[in-house]
Amino acid sequence: MGVDRKLTAGLDRRIGVEGDRLINMSERDDLRKLIQDLAIVRGRVVLSSGTEADFYVDLRRLTLHHAGAPLVGQVMLDLVDGWEFDAISKALKCGLPILAICRGIQVLNVALGGTLKLDIPGHRLPEQKEQDIQSLRYDGKAKHRFENVNSSHHQAIDRLADGFSVEAWCVDESE
Repeated sequence: MGVDRKLTAGLDRRIGVEGDRLINMSERDDLRKLIQDLAIVRGRVVLSSGTEADFYVDLRRLTLHHAGAPLVGQVMLDLVDGWEFDAISKALKCGLPILAICRGIQVLNVALGGTLKLDIPGHRLPEQKEQDIQSLRYDGKAKHRFENVNSSHHQAIDRLADGFSVEAWCVDESE
């Protein structure tokens, strides 16, 4: 398969191609700069092994940083994006059960032929992360019922994969 280079030629220079995937170079560049600025500790140090070094890498400084932690998460998601489809395929071939929650159910739906709404307007606001609690509606056959759910996600299932059924959904403008 692969990425059609003619189609990507006009994209912003911050978008790159890695293998058959488009990647956000600005996030990678920002992460690389934070690693250089925060995680690489320069100067003569004695490591726990007793060995002396001119520098060491302390990734805790990056993952605890307010800007570093989200970048690590996003870059990691970009890197492992294709692994999930491979894992689903192998699990199904082996007859293994799959537990899919949140993004996982979206990935499972797409892997089995469904589609996503890629962006729900107004659903990616920072203040929604902890405060966008929505009530739920249920299918009559739903066995488990929860009164509310955090609905700050900016994506949602559009078309269900064959064999899927919806038991609950948020009561908001994205219905």
